[in-house]
Amino acid sequence: MDKKVKEVSCKKCSKNEGKCTEKCLPKDWDKTPEGVYTSESMQFELTEEQVRKFRAWQRTKPSKYLGAIGGHYSIQFMMTSIGDFASATCWDGTQLDLTDYDKL
Repeated sequence: MDKKVKEVSCKKCSKNEGKCTEKCLPKDWDKTPEGVYTSESMQFELTEEQVRKFRAWQRTKPSKYLGAIGGHYSIQFMMTSIGDFASATCWDGTQLDLTDYDKL
């Protein structure tokens, strides 16, 4: 009986057009190494206090038409070894620090 083996690509077999089977890979090839971000660990949320701070800051900004879809503000998250930092940027270039320093 011919058993089908799942085909995967690895650098080791690049001479064979980049195709190989799981047999030539280490047993733990599909495990996530420690310290690597995953889809579960890369989900970010603002606290209620951060949202209130952001909304209050928004109300201080002049209204400007920037097209049908808006695009007035962006919120950025920066992951560091001591915790996540958050900031917001307005269309006029001003920024607001939303980091919750008590949680760092």
